[in-house]
Amino acid sequence: WDPIRNESRTGDSPTTEHDRTGLPMALAGLQPSRFYLTEAIRAREFLAGFPFVKPDKIGFTGASGGGSITRLIACYLDDAAFAIPVVIVRGEFIGGLGDSEQATWGDGTRGVSPVDLLTSMAPRPVMIVTEVPADGSKESYASLRKLYDLAGAPASVTDYYAEATTHGYHASMIERVYTF
Repeated sequence: WDPIRNESRTGDSPTTEHDRTGLPMALAGLQPSRFYLTEAIRAREFLAGFPFVKPDKIGFTGASGGGSITRLIACYLDDAAFAIPVVIVRGEFIGGLGDSEQATWGDGTRGVSPVDLLTSMAPRPVMIVTEVPADGSKESYASLRKLYDLAGAPASVTDYYAEATTHGYHASMIERVYTF
């Protein structure tokens, strides 16, 4: 934010701030998501250090860029209790899995779709939340559920919620996630 001009320095779209760090790092051959993943892992370690916290109950949720990190956590952190990415799983297409700072190592070139990273959570709880009911996330959830069925996971450990609204983590979504 530029306090003198009273406007954003990066543009009107919220994703321009994502790309402000992501594009230069990608051009330098770095994956910004690895830094965010490391931060999430350190945050989990910090929380687990409190005597009143049960480390085996720590899970992750976040919207948009936070949803991307939640997908990464699902894939790379074996002891996450649950993963609930919000407004980021948009179908089973390959490549283009978010803004440049949300991309993972060769995700499109290796044939990884947004939901694929969540499959490594089986049989731990996973929920997909979206703000665009027709974005393909329902089909992604069906694929995820099939894999959970093959793993012998009960239906209660997965859920899907769609609400036609604006991009973000809204109160009704939060209520549904807490219920899950």
